[in-house]
Amino acid sequence: MKNIYRLLLTKIVVILLLSQVTIASATNEQELHILEAAENIAFISQKLPMAYFYKGKGIRASVAKRNINDGLMDLDKDLKYLESVVLGAEEKNVMLFFGFTRDEMKEALAEDYSLENGALIMDYSESLLEGAELISAKHKNLNEISETMLVTVEKMEFLLERINKFYIAHYSGLKDEVNVSQLKLAVDEFESNLIKITVYKGFHATQKSSVKKINGFWPIAKRFFLGVEEGSLPVIVMASSSSLKKELGKIHGFFRKEAIGG
Repeated sequence: MKNIYRLLLTKIVVILLLSQVTIASATNEQELHILEAAENIAFISQKLPMAYFYKGKGIRASVAKRNINDGLMDLDKDLKYLESVVLGAEEKNVMLFFGFTRDEMKEALAEDYSLENGALIMDYSESLLEGAELISAKHKNLNEISETMLVTVEKMEFLLERINKFYIAHYSGLKDEVNVSQLKLAVDEFESNLIKITVYKGFHATQKSSVKKINGFWPIAKRFFLGVEEGSLPVIVMASSSSLKKELGKIHGFFRKEAIGG
């Protein structure tokens, strides 16, 4: 009888432990999805003004128009997800602000191109970014190296959009020294994160090839980016950013599968 009791007790303990692991795993996965949605909003906050200026200057205008439409749809999707999960009071206030800023930005993006309107969109961009960073900071409880590296790669993708945004804004006539300094800071931060993915040892052949390509092309792209005050190569800057993002996308997919499983 005692043996049966002990066996039952052992089974109950095992079930309870497994339940706790499952709950913890589910909670951690939700945290990662919240973090990813916030990182997506940060990315889109840079993508939209960049596309507005490219469209307004008639540079790859059809691509820029598509990027605006896709960016707004993605923004709505990520905001809808964040609204569906339990957030703290401060984050809920940020969500209310997001709704207002999204509507204002949509309206501004639909207006005829002007430098004044572009400056307004740049302000909305930085407001969205600030809110996204607040939410990210509250959910950046990373337990695995794959999660940390996923966030690193997403940050690099965001920084390329940010660099491109400030470059095309400067080219278009918003010759603000703050924008130039922000671009240079983004270049420095990208380079710091590139070191992190370069020293990572767990890549397969495909990702190793991508890291090698990024390291090979980065010094060239960096010179174009830092030539912002000459500002005469927006098409080359866009192409350079796209080439780097293409390779980062392969690395992103690798870490996302490792961290989230899809």
